[in-house]
Amino acid sequence: MDRSILIWGLVIILGVPFLALILLECIRFMEQRQSLLTPVLRNLWRYVLPLVAILAVMRQLLRLEATALPVRLVETGVWLATIVTFLSLINAVLTTKAAKSGTFQFQVPNLFFQAIRAGVILLLLAQLLGSTWQINVGGIVQALGVGSLVIALALQDTFSSLVSGLLLLLDRPFKIGDWIEFDGTKGYVVEQNWRSVTLSHPGWEKTIVVPNGVLARAKIDNFGQEGIWRRVTVSFSYDDPPNRVLSALESIFPGLDRDTNPNARLTYPKLYASIDSFGDSGINYSIWFKKIPALGDLPVLNALMSRIYSMAKRQGFTIPYPIAIQYNLDLKAGIPTKIPNQLENRHEEIFTFLRSLSYLSYFNSTVLETLAEQVTLKDYALGELIVQAGEPDEGLYILLQGRVKLFVEDIHGEGKEVYRLSAGDFFGEMALLPGELSPVSVIALNDVQVLIITHSLAQNLIDSNPKFAQEMNQYIEERKRSVYLAQGLEKISPENVEKANRNDAQKLPSLLSQLTSDSPLIQD
Repeated sequence: MDRSILIWGLVIILGVPFLALILLECIRFMEQRQSLLTPVLRNLWRYVLPLVAILAVMRQLLRLEATALPVRLVETGVWLATIVTFLSLINAVLTTKAAKSGTFQFQVPNLFFQAIRAGVILLLLAQLLGSTWQINVGGIVQALGVGSLVIALALQDTFSSLVSGLLLLLDRPFKIGDWIEFDGTKGYVVEQNWRSVTLSHPGWEKTIVVPNGVLARAKIDNFGQEGIWRRVTVSFSYDDPPNRVLSALESIFPGLDRDTNPNARLTYPKLYASIDSFGDSGINYSIWFKKIPALGDLPVLNALMSRIYSMAKRQGFTIPYPIAIQYNLDLKAGIPTKIPNQLENRHEEIFTFLRSLSYLSYFNSTVLETLAEQVTLKDYALGELIVQAGEPDEGLYILLQGRVKLFVEDIHGEGKEVYRLSAGDFFGEMALLPGELSPVSVIALNDVQVLIITHSLAQNLIDSNPKFAQEMNQYIEERKRSVYLAQGLEKISPENVEKANRNDAQKLPSLLSQLTSDSPLIQD
């Protein structure tokens, strides 16, 4: 027996199963780690190794000629399996999407990705045709070259877009998700390929496809994905101190886009207000904010102007004439328009409202009359933050109109809703406990009017009526339990919760002593 046949027989009989076992173990290991190379190893194990083993048997053991048809067919299978394996390797190493963290993937433009795949296929097919089937590939290439020249002349515009696309991909003046503007056209880049760029705008019902040749000749403004600065202007009276106005304007920013349009999200963490100029009738202020360009401009602008209006009412600022919205003015007197902040002609309405509240039923009409005269009325617009968790309550808030949401951050830092309150409900009960901070944040779900009972007024109510104090203490206990649940602290021992509630109760003076004569409110 020929010695080489014996050696090749041992290699095939022992080596091929051994390699198959090694590949199989590697595949299992890669699958457990969810490796991107798993398909590559699986193709080697399923296709390449068996076909190579069959080819070795034919050539080395059976001594078949390379030109024999069975050998050529098996060689063709080996090359095709090699192409499939190389393509799976390219898919594992390169990606057109964002590369996964912790992997060796590289993100490349889709055009380059497809070009690499096509190049691998063409090179290996050329090797297959030339070495296995002895086909003159060079002659085919020359013939295709002449035909390609004719085709190129006929498709020069298409090839111009192709070259422009390659240059754009190399230069990378923008990427997927960027907001760009050129020649009066603007939108988000949603797709980029060898021929064109596809743009989308939230205000369009369809996308627009722009040839790369057009973009290559245009001036492109790329605003990226961080948004564009927008500005609105407003005027306030010379009687309103500018520092107070600037501070109040900047305070209305938090959550401005939360309840408007999700496409109109704001991308800068704060709003800037500045003095623009001194006008004939007032000081002009500019308000700058950065936002993603979108159809949501109007909802955000409407929300911003509503907040400015509500803030002016709360602060007692004056918006002088002329303004964009016309009001009934006494032009002869030349008096500027002042947004009312007083409880003008509303005393009877507020007294009736307070008398209708069950938790104030412990007080007689005289007490409620006095309370109606001393409460403060404030307005808040949709999405405004009324109370911030971790800060002291301004007072006891009673909802006159509108709805609010109470929420907290759980142990994972996510916002969790505790309650939704409507007209007649109250919040800010921590104002009854001196030195306590609010455990919840409160935002307006629509335009809201609240009556604020200040700390001193609330303390007088507590001191003058122990039944009221006891009911408020029960409310505090119930809401604290709800806050614990929302925060994910429901596993806190009941003893600790009860101890905390007892400490809060001890801070209510009415549970220690009943002060009657020193209170400016008349005891029931």
